[in-house]
Amino acid sequence: MVNKCNLCGAKEFKKIISDNGYLVVECLNCGLVYLRNPPSKKEMKNLYSFENGYRKNAAKKKRDIERAMAQLKFINKHGQKGELLDVGCSVGLLLDFAKKDGWDVRGLDISKDALKVARDDFGLDVKEGVIAENSYPKEEFDVIHLGDYIEHVPDPKKTIGILKSFLKKNGVLVLTTPNSGGLSPRVSKNFSQLFGIWTHADPPAHLFQFSKKTIKNLLSGHGFQKITFFRTPFKIEGPVANFRARSLHKSVGGFFYTVLFMPLSIIGFLINQGSSMAVVAGRK
Repeated sequence: MVNKCNLCGAKEFKKIISDNGYLVVECLNCGLVYLRNPPSKKEMKNLYSFENGYRKNAAKKKRDIERAMAQLKFINKHGQKGELLDVGCSVGLLLDFAKKDGWDVRGLDISKDALKVARDDFGLDVKEGVIAENSYPKEEFDVIHLGDYIEHVPDPKKTIGILKSFLKKNGVLVLTTPNSGGLSPRVSKNFSQLFGIWTHADPPAHLFQFSKKTIKNLLSGHGFQKITFFRTPFKIEGPVANFRARSLHKSVGGFFYTVLFMPLSIIGFLINQGSSMAVVAGRK
């Protein structure tokens, strides 16, 4: 059981929804959304095995290939080409494209199955595990990329601090993560208990949900500067497909929830208040 907010340390919270036995709450002090009763380490690792369908055949899926290409384009725009670390690299699609584009690449992931594909199919320098202080040398990378990763880790505050130490001076952290402050998540959260669903939460995989405010507080608390927000570099079909997958099949309430709030997801994406966000932060 999580007894205090990872970001600010406050113990007071309010319930948003109970989903599949997991209690999703919001810190009353800083607004961070988190799971009060997260899964065990063993349960989390099982979530990311190919046996449970996680990213199986990702190296061959058109959507995943297009996503990796969009990620690289975004990284090239905001980072200086050199040493790239992809944390949560999965099968290594982004790293493969980056390597071909002239980057020196390394990756880290907890999925043994995904890393086997990365090594066998792409010949990538990747290793299994979670971020720790001895994972890599200090001031090693020009860019560190976290693609929908930070919401999965048990201790985001500690993780960001460690990752900062791996960045070279003037290096850049690039991340994408769900945006709990986006138009659709923000409005639909108020109706979550009525419909019995809040698609944005996605437990137990997502341990945290950040808004622009809370992710900025997390990064600035570790001394990151020039924190800038962007629309995620993916096509609009991504958020729409995710929305449908997480709601339509669940219940009658989920159907009406989708009819009401999926249009907000599309509008939010178009006006840069989408259900996901891209963030670029610099180390000085």
